[in-house]
Amino acid sequence: MERLSGAGMEMLDQSDAMPLLKLIATNSPELIPDDDKYIEGCKAGDIVFNKTGEILPKPVEFLVVAKTTIYAEWRPKKDGGGLVGHHPLTAVAHKDYRKGNDKSAYKEFLGKNDLNLTMYYMVKFLLNDEWVEGILSFSSTGLSAAGRPLNKLIAKFQYPEGSEVMPFLFSQTYLLDSFLDKDDENQWYNWKVAPGRVLDFKEDVALLEDCLDTQEAAIKELPSPDQPQGQLAIEGAQDAEVLDDDEEVPF
Repeated sequence: MERLSGAGMEMLDQSDAMPLLKLIATNSPELIPDDDKYIEGCKAGDIVFNKTGEILPKPVEFLVVAKTTIYAEWRPKKDGGGLVGHHPLTAVAHKDYRKGNDKSAYKEFLGKNDLNLTMYYMVKFLLNDEWVEGILSFSSTGLSAAGRPLNKLIAKFQYPEGSEVMPFLFSQTYLLDSFLDKDDENQWYNWKVAPGRVLDFKEDVALLEDCLDTQEAAIKELPSPDQPQGQLAIEGAQDAEVLDDDEEVPF
């Protein structure tokens, strides 16, 4: 318990290289028979583990091992698409940063590329009765639907009064699901999270130790949060105004 107390608030970077739990949209390549990523029997709203191509039974039980909030820079599809790199929140101070116009007021750009505020969670999730490492990524409406609610669930967790252990990231499990979200013009599948069960210090000791070892190894091996992949050289970045966790980022 001494090792666990307060663990897990360190930052994790370069998580795009980790296996992702992916929410299937109506236009996902997993639904197109001629695409290399096609998965037979897959449908919109499914959650897929991209490392194995498995469709995960819902809800998916998972544990948060580490987390970070950064900007992901994406090349537009007309220019070939793809992830360019990750940047700290101070990217808003870069000379090429800009917000969208009246038709895209909530979009952000770095030069001609899209800049998406993204929450990454390194997790362990239950797959065929085994705990497997993976990455959850929330951006756009996923931030308000699941990213920020998950942060609040983690932050408000407390052990009973008198406990000698401070809460840590993987004190309890969470349940990952999907639902059909919509606004006045569109509808799409979005993430949904809910609390699971509190881990027991005796019955779950092996899992707790495994989570802590995984977390410590990840933090040690990956770059510091001040120098993520593709970081920009930003003058005056310390004075930049960044998004608060309570601000909404519409779809």
